[in-house]
Amino acid sequence: MGNDLLNDLLQNVISGQYYSKKLESEHTLSEQYGMTRVDVRKVLSQLEEMGYIHSKQGIGRFYRDKLPVIELALSGTVSFTDKMLEQGYDFKTENIGFRCLRDDEVTSELSVLGNGPYYEVKRLRLVHGIPVAMHASIVSGERFKSIGEMGQEITSLYHFYQTQGYHRLQSTETKCSVGFPLKSEQEHLKCHSLVPLLILEAMTMNTSGHYLDSFKTVYRTDLFKFIVS
Repeated sequence: MGNDLLNDLLQNVISGQYYSKKLESEHTLSEQYGMTRVDVRKVLSQLEEMGYIHSKQGIGRFYRDKLPVIELALSGTVSFTDKMLEQGYDFKTENIGFRCLRDDEVTSELSVLGNGPYYEVKRLRLVHGIPVAMHASIVSGERFKSIGEMGQEITSLYHFYQTQGYHRLQSTETKCSVGFPLKSEQEHLKCHSLVPLLILEAMTMNTSGHYLDSFKTVYRTDLFKFIVS
């Protein structure tokens, strides 16, 4: 019966007819599905970890609100920051990490970026104050001599590239997959382990064929719907 309850509630979420509506009480659901309240609570806790429902203390549990739509431009011709601002979102990017890669982390694929040392620049994207994505890029210290000094301050690599004389940018073929957040990603994205992530991996290059970075972006899927363009 636990699977019946889970499937029915998931169907309610998918249908889009229950946005922000209050769920029945644990007592009501236990009677409807012939389950103990403990088992009902386990199902509800699982859905809460997946981001499909949320609790309001002293009031009850509610289906998630209608998800805002974010357009993802995979072409690489517009920065993520500019895309969010164009759509009118209260958007902010924070630099949450800058480091030099260890020798054992350097792969042969990175040679197209230039010679080492290689640096990772990691940014956290927030929409309306909520973490929505993490973006990690690897760049060559040989190609960008100033990256070692400026890396900790960079929030937009697109804007950084423009200061370095690279203006017309595009992405290589993008690999898309779905995964779940590791502990560090849970901490930064402030989500549970069962929230699915949309993972995009590609390289940025300019129209002259110079490879500028290798990047990986992970997006929370429980708060937004995405239009891929």
